[in-house]
Amino acid sequence: MNALLQQDVQNFINDHLIDDIPKLALGGPYFDTIDTKIILEQIISKKKCQKKLPSWFNTASILYPPKLHIEQTSSEITAAFKSSLVNGSSLVDLTGGFGVDALYFARVVDKVTHCEINTELSAMVQHNFTLLKQPNISCLAVNGLKYLETLDVKTDIIYLDPARRSDTQKRVFRLEDCTPNILDHMDVLVDKAHRVMIKTAPLLDISLGIKQLRFVSSVYVVAVNNEVKELLWLLDPNYSDHPKIHAVNLSESGNWQQLTDWPIAQDAPSICPIQNYLYEPLACVLKAGIHDHIALELGLDKLHPHTHLYTSKQLLSFPGHSFKVEQITTYNKKGFESLKINSANVKLRNAPDSAETLRKKFKFKDGGDCYLFFTTDQTGKGCIIKTRKIESASP
Repeated sequence: MNALLQQDVQNFINDHLIDDIPKLALGGPYFDTIDTKIILEQIISKKKCQKKLPSWFNTASILYPPKLHIEQTSSEITAAFKSSLVNGSSLVDLTGGFGVDALYFARVVDKVTHCEINTELSAMVQHNFTLLKQPNISCLAVNGLKYLETLDVKTDIIYLDPARRSDTQKRVFRLEDCTPNILDHMDVLVDKAHRVMIKTAPLLDISLGIKQLRFVSSVYVVAVNNEVKELLWLLDPNYSDHPKIHAVNLSESGNWQQLTDWPIAQDAPSICPIQNYLYEPLACVLKAGIHDHIALELGLDKLHPHTHLYTSKQLLSFPGHSFKVEQITTYNKKGFESLKINSANVKLRNAPDSAETLRKKFKFKDGGDCYLFFTTDQTGKGCIIKTRKIESASP
């Protein structure tokens, strides 16, 4: 670690951030004190942090783990949001990793304990926390679950982000396939903390997760720029009501939109022909399963029971993207030719083809101001809807 911190090595890393890594590898060795492979690993990982972790990227002499750790860690945007959900005097991060979440938790909690079983990574993170001027974090190179057994007093919050890689490095998402398998440790988690927060992959089924985790008070479906990144599960052993479901859309500008636990609707939206305006729900709204509830509340109609697009005669404010309908035609070559366009953005909902297949079949380019929805209408037939996006109505 000391060799990496030498100023000439740090200068080399910063001077070659945009260089081709294979070419750099062929040009080494560059220093007698450190292996070229280690230096290149620092360059690769630092480059990955430029947008995802700008506080780390812009701080001199930060040390970086292999890129897999960077890929698996939270972004600063999602870490900042997580920190808005916690309070108290103590938090234990059982699966500390690169420490992004721990850093943001430490800004709102008096004392944070960062547990990381990898001793080298733990030392690296402690070094980085010093540079990032966050003194209220203790880094322990221990198994987090073993550390819990030593606690005599309950901590306010336990946080876990189980590793979603199998022994063969295959991606997994089911709770029982992650490491640690938290389902085997639920009793100790709720015994040692007043509240527990768990981060999981967005692929995990929400209904199944609520059933397996038992003590769920809230679920947050967290998206960044309309791409779902993670699910957050808040557990409270004293909570006995229906879990609240939150759909959250964060943006890189710092703005965010949250929709919370819409009442479970007894009825479904009416199935109607396409009207003047078309609405596409945010990805987090779809994952949270509250799209029909919102449509009912707003008085929107739906295109088809399995087509999660909504329509109205008058333009309404909607948690998603809004479009002005210009033309509706049949889902075939003749119908497409009637649109008289050479380029368009493709939107697929309840449609049999991929975007690439459609562009090849109908011979048009991607992009432009036109948005084409290839979907199924109220009669069950395929259709193409030509639209223009209403930017001011987008979240």
